[in-house]
Amino acid sequence: MTALFRTFRLLFILGALGVTTGTAWAATRPFADGSYESIRKAHQGQPFALVFWSVDCSPCVKELSLLAAALKQHPQMKLVLVSTDESAYRARVEEMLVKHGLEHVESWMFGDDDSSRLRYQVDPRWYGELPRSYFYDAQHNRTALTGAMTAEHLDSWLKTARQ
Repeated sequence: MTALFRTFRLLFILGALGVTTGTAWAATRPFADGSYESIRKAHQGQPFALVFWSVDCSPCVKELSLLAAALKQHPQMKLVLVSTDESAYRARVEEMLVKHGLEHVESWMFGDDDSSRLRYQVDPRWYGELPRSYFYDAQHNRTALTGAMTAEHLDSWLKTARQ
């Protein structure tokens, strides 16, 4: 057997047994022109939280832990995460999502487009401060929150979102 064949065979066997390298990757989509409108349309008629964050924002990282805990308690919660990091940070962003158990949450990441234009499409009054969250009700009325959210704020939104 050739060395290449043995390597592929070993990888196949390990994969079949469920053995991995220990790294699971989240799948982030590129957040570009029109992405915000796509997100809103995809969640039409249902409440959801849209959370903007960055790997270099310590309150954002704490917020990821809060959101992961909330999802465990409320698995029906609709959550969309958008990293404002440049595409060069993709591996760190996806690693952070996996670390917090959020790899299965709908996730987007700013591309190399003009970030100020992308922010303006979301909210003309948002100048890039993080964390930044938007809480939508079923009619898509939204409430913006700048700064770290609290468990109380999230619980309050979840109660009103169910009505």
